[in-house]
Amino acid sequence: MNKENRDELIALKQSVISDLHNIDVDSYKLDRADERLNVYIKGCINNPDAHNLYELLAVHRFFIFLDKYEFRIKEVKKFVTFYERLKFSGTKGKTRYKLTRYRCSSSLTF
Repeated sequence: MNKENRDELIALKQSVISDLHNIDVDSYKLDRADERLNVYIKGCINNPDAHNLYELLAVHRFFIFLDKYEFRIKEVKKFVTFYERLKFSGTKGKTRYKLTRYRCSSSLTF
């Protein structure tokens, strides 16, 4: 990657960080659906250096969609419950997995 492209990506990340800092996350009441959403999103906003540009862009897009479409808490809870009840093949046989904060948020990005 050349220096010009790198500088553009750095500037874009700074712009997205600025936009995210202007969002009142608590007003969306995401914790009513699943606390892991709030934890991950606030982690991205409060510590952007620990997250890459594409994670931050996904969080930004998530809020654009929240402003545009209805966020159905009941449906989110049903999806999380469904996923966490699935059994996946593993080295110790069939196993259930809890969604991580990251997986929970990325699964719900519309």
